Amino acid sequence: MKAGILIGHIKNKGNEGAIIRSAEAFGCSLVFVIGNKEKIYNSSEGCDRHMTFLEFKDYNEFIGYAKSNNHKLVCIENLNKSVGIDDIEKYPVNPIFITGNESLGVPEELLKNSDLLIKIPQGLGYANCLNTGVAMGIVLHDFFRKEINKKVELWESPYRKRHTKK
Repeated sequence: MKAGILIGHIKNKGNEGAIIRSAEAFGCSLVFVIGNKEKIYNSSEGCDRHMTFLEFKDYNEFIGYAKSNNHKLVCIENLNKSVGIDDIEKYPVNPIFITGNESLGVPEELLKNSDLLIKIPQGLGYANCLNTGVAMGIVLHDFFRKEINKKVELWESPYRKRHTKK
């Protein structure tokens, strides 16, 4: 399974970096970028060295590539027709996870071509949406827990050994 994320439409570099770090931690190896990827490297804390970046000039080029390579678009958006994250038993094979930009949400072109729409139920606070990096982290952790953690033996990173408190 080749899982990936789409970035490039996120405005905040900190959010992009958080999304890349979460993706790397939870088993995604592909980063699909709309536009130029150079600005991303500074915010990814070195995770970019362990992932494959693919650049596209626009959403149509990206969608064409994804569909022709058997990827499934998984959009994280709080819509009535979205499936609650707790109701997902199995994620599609070769998913590309997409979250919205900080003010506009997931672009309409991506929503129309989505194979799965996911929402994260909320109900105790005033806000009706989560930060884009937080939402992606929640969904990627759920994907990891349901799909990857069962199938692979987790390895102990030398970096984690060096930086773990005793």
